[in-house]
Amino acid sequence: MGKGAEKLGISNRITYTGVLPKEAWHKISESYDLFINTTTVDNTPVSVMEAMAMGLPVISTNVGGIPYLLEDGKDAYLVPSNDEDAMCEKIVAIIEGSANVDAVVVNARRKVEQFDWSVVRLQWISLLESVEVKKKQRWTEKFYAKSPVFIQNMLITLYGFYWKDRRLGGNFKKYIQHFQKHENFTADQWIAYQTKELRTLLMHAFETVPFYRDLYAKHGFTKERLSTFTLDDLKLLPFLEKDDLRKYGKTTLLSTKGNKGRFYSSSGSTGTPIEIFISKKFHQKWNALYELRVRNWAGVNHKMARAMIGGRRIIPSAVGKPPYYRFNRAESQVYFSAYHISEKNTKDYVEGLFKHDIKYFVGYAMSIYLLSKNIQKSGLKAPKLLAVLTSSEKLTTEMRTVISDVFQCKVFDGYSGVEACGLISENKKGELFFSSDSGIMEVLNKEGKEVGFGASGEVVATGFLNYSQPLIRYRIGDTVKKAVIQEEIEEDCHMLKIEDIEGRIEDVVIGTEGQQMVRFHSIFIGISAIVMAQVIQLSLEHILIKLVVEDAYLTTNESVMSQRIQSQLGNVKVAFLYVEEIEKTATGKFKAVISNL
Repeated sequence: MGKGAEKLGISNRITYTGVLPKEAWHKISESYDLFINTTTVDNTPVSVMEAMAMGLPVISTNVGGIPYLLEDGKDAYLVPSNDEDAMCEKIVAIIEGSANVDAVVVNARRKVEQFDWSVVRLQWISLLESVEVKKKQRWTEKFYAKSPVFIQNMLITLYGFYWKDRRLGGNFKKYIQHFQKHENFTADQWIAYQTKELRTLLMHAFETVPFYRDLYAKHGFTKERLSTFTLDDLKLLPFLEKDDLRKYGKTTLLSTKGNKGRFYSSSGSTGTPIEIFISKKFHQKWNALYELRVRNWAGVNHKMARAMIGGRRIIPSAVGKPPYYRFNRAESQVYFSAYHISEKNTKDYVEGLFKHDIKYFVGYAMSIYLLSKNIQKSGLKAPKLLAVLTSSEKLTTEMRTVISDVFQCKVFDGYSGVEACGLISENKKGELFFSSDSGIMEVLNKEGKEVGFGASGEVVATGFLNYSQPLIRYRIGDTVKKAVIQEEIEEDCHMLKIEDIEGRIEDVVIGTEGQQMVRFHSIFIGISAIVMAQVIQLSLEHILIKLVVEDAYLTTNESVMSQRIQSQLGNVKVAFLYVEEIEKTATGKFKAVISNL
């Protein structure tokens, strides 16, 4: 090489470093503009990844495992092995500025950060935990399914003790006191509080969350600039899409500090669940806020006996036998099955409410409404409750009226979701308010501008409580309507007043035994590479599942999804249709469940 350089007259421009320690190599690299890898045989070269991490554009031969690490034109430049001309052309293109170097360098840095030990460690932990959890789940599910009802109640109670400690232990009471102080805030105090919380969150995200650090740097935001952000400045930041959360939620969207917790699946408003990382600290903060602004405003508390209807599969069989509920003694909570609601099963549901002296009801709006309708049709008398707290679906005027008449109490609407980016709750006057200490709620029109009072718009949320996996300007996908007049509520509390939680209204699917069901997100849990899904009931015996999938998706998952559907609906035939996109309604909304009955 030395003689060749002399022949070309460039020997004075070449430095032969010999073997260098890592620190010295890093220092020298600061003086160079690109990194060239001319190997003819290689796998996953660390030197290439180090160059990507330091912001050097990489030109490499397209050999061995390198094409699996690098993507030509996106995060590096690849040329054929032993092709000197091609290598030279790429070098010249970079030097002359004709190559899209800036974008390539940003993409390279983002990719290589996924190989950082802080990220890889979390992936390993998540993988090992998921394997262990699945093993335990398979064993416990089989044991649970074959156990008599009293054993199932014991198991649910044991699980209830775990949840009680996780949600209501630690600093739960202190967090209630903390949030309670805010209810008397003036408008100016809320602005000051939210500004401080926003700056702290942005600094944390920039310093410890690789996804945001790269994203914000790409858009020209420095750490110093973020530290001076106002509430109005928030609109300058890019949105966090659900697809971002799916792709990076278990890697670069996790903070490198304080990641002790576990992932929880969302209800899947697009048909496919999203996994959210929740620490114990965050869980207690969120439940303290829920206790204060949802239960307390409704005149109930967590110590009272309550009924719950949600997505939890407490009865394994689609047909099943009564009782259609299980009892969690640890929390005085009765879980009613959302998958067995029918007119013929109604008596058992009512008996369960009376047996356990239920004080209030919590759960899916549609499920509680369907149960209430069946109680009316059956001519049965339900117990008088203190309150019914609904969520997950839009609560219509008819639904509110029917539920209120059946249980002889006020129905309190609410909005949160497993993402826990923000909380909307209803007071005794029937007014809906966004808890301003849960985060920042933007209500935007199609142009991305904040709507005025009295107008509807898309919810874009920034959560203040989850520092392990911050969600900043997260497009949840739901819509709300701001109240025209932002009146003060009792105790002179100033929060954003909401006129209506518009959300989504899902169709009802009927099972072979008359079951009435709305939500099917549980059938997609644990199945990767599903971008979007839609469940369509073609007839009583036929279900169609439309799927938008990625390349990594396996068609062998069809049998798993079919079994899950059949376990909920009975002996139905399940067909699958793979499409490029799933069409939206005339109003531009996505429906996860459609019934053609």
